[in-house]
Amino acid sequence: MPRTPDYFPGEREEEAILLLSGSDYPAKNGESTYVSGSGFRFFEEGIVKQLGIDEPTHEALNTLAHDIAFTSYDEVSYNNYGMTHLDVWTNSGKTNLLQDFVITYGVSRLITVLTSSAYDVTGSLKSQIIEVPIYDDKRRIINIVRTKVL
Repeated sequence: MPRTPDYFPGEREEEAILLLSGSDYPAKNGESTYVSGSGFRFFEEGIVKQLGIDEPTHEALNTLAHDIAFTSYDEVSYNNYGMTHLDVWTNSGKTNLLQDFVITYGVSRLITVLTSSAYDVTGSLKSQIIEVPIYDDKRRIINIVRTKVL
């Protein structure tokens, strides 16, 4: 039996996914298309269904923070173990807090808790997640337990 360069036994079947934007809706069962400005559409059992939410709805959600890398002011705090706080503000005047990350270290200098918080445009806490890393005997992270508080 022939082998491919990665030593897979047999032949591989190539498959291509081509995303074309436009206004055409899918017309065959199992077919999906991307409609510019409104997202993915899927045709199933004679019905066109929209997958996910459209771009304007996504942008309007106040629990999402967009363009942070381009329009923010970051403030970082450290201790002897490493970074302890990262605050992401809307500007250097620190008028609105967008995101806040708090890192807690244990006596072994390993991260014990990471708390991530996101705020809306009014500064109200909208979402908070607490992450606790689980280490193996070689001090490597093998799992992270995530708890959504808000």
